[in-house]
Amino acid sequence: MSSTEATAYAINITKLVVPAWSLGPYYVQRVAEPYVVLQRVPQNLLNAWDAAFPYHTWQWYSPTVEAFYTGGGTQNMNAMISGNGNIGPCYLSAPQIGVERADGVNVSLLPGIGGYGILLNEKQYPWDIPQVRQALAYAINRSEVASTWQVYLPYYNVSPFPPGVGVPSWISKETANFPYDPAKAASILQGLGFYKKNGIWYTPNGTKLSLAIQGPAGWTDWDTTVEEAANELTSFGIPTSLYADSVGTYLGTILPTGDFQAAIEWLPGAASYESAWAMGNVWTSGDFPTWNVTANYEYVWPNGTKAFFNMTKWYVTFASSTVGSQAYNASLAQYIAFLQYQMATVPLLYYQVSTAYSPKVFNMSWVLRLPVSAQITIIEAYWLWGVPTYLYNAVTSFTFGVTPPGVQSPLAEAIANRSVVPEYAAFLGLNSS
Repeated sequence: MSSTEATAYAINITKLVVPAWSLGPYYVQRVAEPYVVLQRVPQNLLNAWDAAFPYHTWQWYSPTVEAFYTGGGTQNMNAMISGNGNIGPCYLSAPQIGVERADGVNVSLLPGIGGYGILLNEKQYPWDIPQVRQALAYAINRSEVASTWQVYLPYYNVSPFPPGVGVPSWISKETANFPYDPAKAASILQGLGFYKKNGIWYTPNGTKLSLAIQGPAGWTDWDTTVEEAANELTSFGIPTSLYADSVGTYLGTILPTGDFQAAIEWLPGAASYESAWAMGNVWTSGDFPTWNVTANYEYVWPNGTKAFFNMTKWYVTFASSTVGSQAYNASLAQYIAFLQYQMATVPLLYYQVSTAYSPKVFNMSWVLRLPVSAQITIIEAYWLWGVPTYLYNAVTSFTFGVTPPGVQSPLAEAIANRSVVPEYAAFLGLNSS
């Protein structure tokens, strides 16, 4: 069917139960909450996977995998401790990690691919002024924000790469930093005609400046950290409140429609320079719901040169460019320069993803000796593939070379012998360090 025919026919469907074929050697066979049964694909498909991933390890695991869907940090912790789960990534707090480790569950803590921040609605005054959005970036002490969750890292600049992965020096030099500098934030606002009276900032037309941030209820890490950021903005002189909406309303209505003044939102990111293409088409996936993806937006390069950025045209060029080519490098530099100037989302924190796993089932020790970018790709591969976190993490671990205890991983041997093909080494991030 064409998409038009499929949309028209969909109204006649009353019940649909179809096994989901994932991008991997397993597919969903049955869902019986809170368990999801995963089945290995037929041999002809496995043969194709064998050619693409010669260092796989699924042959050592059961053809049928029962994944325990937890749905949140506390549930993840309880599932791992009780033995209902064997592996599961989550955004755990430092105390939760301590509890799991005390109960014999291993936990790897790695920078997540990307982070989150405060998305400003550029269709509302004065948040439509790039310099105002930049001022907010300088007015927030990210170290204090990070301390409220303990295991997250301050996200000062707008680089899509997590710290420690190693990126080309020319990208690092082009990436601006936005340290905590309330004096600079005040100078930016004053230069635009804003003024402060009785400790509160006012717009040039005399309107008191305030901010309402929307967030998803129950996402404790987001709510806790952004509440601290809101308090800091209030202390700076911009009264700021955080409002929690149901997750369904937040993700299904508020973000897609742009019905907010400010909202907590993900920042695009990549595991390494070589895998930056995996950031995905952020312009049409809801990350910038208030922006026109076909419009030309002005931005200024670090050297002062003015230019225009078209989201759709940029993505077409970047996604079709060969990694390391002149077009790829130029597109990536343009992307960073645009984010630095327009500051669509004020960056707050990098995730530190805690992947809990049973040492009785998974041997991760060799992985943790690899460069950070390779660890991220192997342990947190679900980010690159965009598959449901809890359901497929174990399956992607099979694919990327994690073996049962006592079994030598083919990927570990290939890395030790330096026999990994260059393209696969780049994909894993081995070339970044």
